[in-house]
Amino acid sequence: MRILYHYNEFFRGLLFQYKGLYDYALKDAFLCLYRQELEQKYRNYVIVVAPSSKEDNQKRGFSPIETIAQTFSHQVFTGLYKTQKYKQSDLSYQERQQVHQKINIRDGEMLRGKKVLILDDVVTSGSTLLTCLNLVLKYAPQKVEFLVLSTKQDEEGLKFV
Repeated sequence: MRILYHYNEFFRGLLFQYKGLYDYALKDAFLCLYRQELEQKYRNYVIVVAPSSKEDNQKRGFSPIETIAQTFSHQVFTGLYKTQKYKQSDLSYQERQQVHQKINIRDGEMLRGKKVLILDDVVTSGSTLLTCLNLVLKYAPQKVEFLVLSTKQDEEGLKFV
């Protein structure tokens, strides 16, 4: 797992302006320091984007994580989706542990035998990433890696078993 930034007030504000105020132009700001490296390293990967709310995407006119993924790859998989609307930041810790009941996958066969990079914006509890991983693994990818823009946790707090 690679985490690019520590979650702080600056990052929180930038992410809010991008997602909450629909500032599409900020899509390039998140990976500007890493774009060339990511293009090279993940050239042969399918980028699987963590799902966001269909309703929110329609309102803002774009899918935030998908748009960021497209800044460094043309192989973006959008088959993960939320089965019910929820906002991760509004959930209690116990509710976050139930995220696996709120995300599903379609067209997963496209991942079979492929190298996969799961991309998400912020990891808090790790429940969304773990759910995404479990759904992707059902389709026997060759390899799976994670790229997260930011986290509030230290690395010790993010252990997957």
